[in-house]
Amino acid sequence: QAAYDAPLCRVRRGRRILRIGADELARGDILLLFKGDLVPADCRLLSARGLSVSEREISGSPDRPVHSLQKDPSAVPEQGGNFRVSPPNMAFAGGIVEEGEGVAVVVAVG
Repeated sequence: QAAYDAPLCRVRRGRRILRIGADELARGDILLLFKGDLVPADCRLLSARGLSVSEREISGSPDRPVHSLQKDPSAVPEQGGNFRVSPPNMAFAGGIVEEGEGVAVVVAVG
């Protein structure tokens, strides 16, 4: 057994919902995100209900205040947009779901 166990996440594969280790995720997996979940991989939102994600852990600064960012799958950023915070239709590995729930497709792992 490894000294570090990857956090579990919920994925929909085919018609089944599975709980797997984040280290087992692959691009194209469909994630189910709920309040309290750690976002296990970079993903693009397909749907969301009241979803907000705290991304302090991925900001690179532990002193940075916690900002819970509202997420919206229909808010597609302009191409080449310069974001001071993450795009509203994306959630990134290391974020924490503060409120709501969402469904997302994994776009990057590792």
